[in-house]
Amino acid sequence: MRRLLATALVALGTAATLGFAPNASAASAAPADAVEELRPAAAVEGRFWIFEWPEYTGNQKSYNGTDRYFANDEWDGTNTSVDNLTSSAQNLTNQWGTLYQFGNSSGGACSGEYFGLAPGYGVRDLGPFAFNNQASCIVMG
Repeated sequence: MRRLLATALVALGTAATLGFAPNASAASAAPADAVEELRPAAAVEGRFWIFEWPEYTGNQKSYNGTDRYFANDEWDGTNTSVDNLTSSAQNLTNQWGTLYQFGNSSGGACSGEYFGLAPGYGVRDLGPFAFNNQASCIVMG
């Protein structure tokens, strides 16, 4: 079973989220404001940020490229692994960022459930998308 947040659209001042999943109940149950466009020039920073808690709070870690094995990564300023502890994210890059459920210590492909975030968008809470505390890998591009 895979989940993918395709994109967030801003039309007529209303944000709409498109979700694709075999069981669409998780995607359709997500609040309309769970995904937001980050303005004005969020995509200039060049980092994909993950956060321990919803609403971009708690410990944080940033990536500027693909990292296939979160088990070796720690929250900034701590000795605690980020593996399976992500609750919100911001994509401040100019490319797609996709979080995967299973990392790969040998550098091979990541697998399992996944959640993609378009450039310049953030997700306040991964819980409504059934992806809270699931991320073990990020693939950029």
